[in-house]
Amino acid sequence: MQYRGCVVTHTPSPSPTPVIFQRQPEPQEPFIWGFISYVPDGLLVSGHIITPDGWESATIYREGSGNWDTLITNVSGVDYIVTADAPVYASQPIIYIVQLGDMKVLLVEDGQITGKEASNLDFYFEQK
Repeated sequence: MQYRGCVVTHTPSPSPTPVIFQRQPEPQEPFIWGFISYVPDGLLVSGHIITPDGWESATIYREGSGNWDTLITNVSGVDYIVTADAPVYASQPIIYIVQLGDMKVLLVEDGQITGKEASNLDFYFEQK
């Protein structure tokens, strides 16, 4: 078979370009963290980061006792109330009051900033 006036060429199909994932930058806002104690395995515990006017900025969930942490931002202001609850259990302390400033979260006690970083915000639970 002869072809006149036509030239058959083979064009290679393009190969997919590999996707190179860039590492996410480290968060620019500080973390707060702590430990949940004396809650049975499988029981859902929720932690709440709330503004003084009642807007919930973040909610953390975990089952049973163990570590918790969350990023805190200044999107909702700089003052926050940190609580934790579990069904049929009461936490001690009931709340922490913290203030965000200069890439640190500081504890507030008796209405005064203490200068202590808000790390190890531990909640101990007792059955009601």
